[in-house]
Amino acid sequence: PMFVAIFAGLLGENAMFGLKVAQHLLLVGMSGIVFKIGTELDETRRLGLLAGVLSAFSLQIQGYARIPMTELLFTFLCMSALWLSIRYVRRGGSAVFLGAIFIFSLAALVRPIAQYLNYMLLFVPIMRLVLPNWNFLWPEDGSRCRRRQLVTLLCGVVLHAAVILPY
Repeated sequence: PMFVAIFAGLLGENAMFGLKVAQHLLLVGMSGIVFKIGTELDETRRLGLLAGVLSAFSLQIQGYARIPMTELLFTFLCMSALWLSIRYVRRGGSAVFLGAIFIFSLAALVRPIAQYLNYMLLFVPIMRLVLPNWNFLWPEDGSRCRRRQLVTLLCGVVLHAAVILPY
């Protein structure tokens, strides 16, 4: 309800028009994120382009863009966090990990089920700490320092708690 209430408070009588525009922009953004996920997984633009085009013409997502509900916002946030999660597992990087945690936490404010996705993502640095020599799981990313990985994990837990606990 807060998603709709924001537009009602900002736009007044034109709230439904603004909501539809925002949802269609989220739909376009989702197609771009699907493209990024495809290129991250295949490292060629062909798979990403095909996935992005197919997601843009998905009738189910087009239908959700016309209904004033939070499905599209939740899906957009989860797909954004999924892209950052894949990027973190493949390339590493503390900022990417913390960005994924933050976006999954925002998605959990829309739908509480996303908290479980966040907990699963927090499991990845734990596995990097426990199994540091499994190179087939973790590509070399220059962050093999255990202290840095532990600080990243703790920052992720604190960031998740800071977003979720006030609500």
